[in-house]
Amino acid sequence: MWRRREWCGAALAAWAVSACAPITVARQSDANPYFKVDSIPPNDAIWQSAVLILGEQHDAPAHHALQAEVVAALIQKQRLHALLLEMADAPHHTEGLAPNATAEQVQARLAWTAQAWPWPDYAEAIMAAVRAGIPVRGANLKRADLGAAMQDQSLDATVSPATLAALRDAVKTGHCDLLPESQWAPMARIQIAKDRRMAATIAAHVTDQQTVVMLCGSAHADKRHGIPVHLPSAIAARTLSTHMRSANHASAEQGAFDREWLTPKVLEKDYCAELRERWGKPTR
Repeated sequence: MWRRREWCGAALAAWAVSACAPITVARQSDANPYFKVDSIPPNDAIWQSAVLILGEQHDAPAHHALQAEVVAALIQKQRLHALLLEMADAPHHTEGLAPNATAEQVQARLAWTAQAWPWPDYAEAIMAAVRAGIPVRGANLKRADLGAAMQDQSLDATVSPATLAALRDAVKTGHCDLLPESQWAPMARIQIAKDRRMAATIAAHVTDQQTVVMLCGSAHADKRHGIPVHLPSAIAARTLSTHMRSANHASAEQGAFDREWLTPKVLEKDYCAELRERWGKPTR
């Protein structure tokens, strides 16, 4: 379901310091199939949505570039109300910083963790918002709250049985079948708690006239199992969820996203081999 870098990589980084509408696959042409932001029509729903969730593969450079282009376009249209990040924890934010604040000042205000999230990947989008006087806010669950989330069995009831099963399976496969079964449910609760925190942050910043942009991994952007599940129905109806897909990965399942943007291939990396080495497991 979720590729390991979208689920496992983000989750492990955090621990180390994580009605079905048809999908529109955006292409340029057979000769140049990769999505370009400047190809989006001026009246497209992307520019009118209350919430735009941009689901990335964390190690895909093209996805970070597209995010920066979307942020810049919304700023130019005077549509961007706030930029929210999986990559920083709530309640850290840049409000009160001057538009000419340095990157170091921005990172300090966001309590940025470079070990988990390389700053250059997100700097262009974040600094564009800061320069425009638009608040950037961490939306993720605080690391200190992860342990409590793992033990909070009430979180299981906040999603459907199908979603709960899908999340547990994602934990199993995303962690390369190395986690004991006893950890599948607690780790799935972390995903639920993160989605709920990000959804609450979104809901607190929605306006009638502008757009809130959420940058996150594509697993969190999934309409069936991620952040949209936890949004109030009125906000979910005004939310557009986008999946940025590297060309060497399969298309998303029906109903998972509103849009799918095709991007160039990424260099495949064996994250399972890294994980086995880190955990002292034999390589298969």
